[in-house]
Amino acid sequence: MWKSSKEVTLKPGEAIAIPSNTVHSAFMGTKSCKAVDAWSPVRKEYL
Repeated sequence: MWKSSKEVTLKPGEAIAIPSNTVHSAFMGTKSCKAVDAWSPVRKEYL
């Protein structure tokens, strides 16, 4: 995962909080993963 031009490696069971308007991306290579996106407050476009 990249967050603000820094590479961040997450291990199974770990999570990361990404502040609003922070440029980020994720990649898994050849392995699979599950991603959960959550916002607070709730974003109207996702209701």
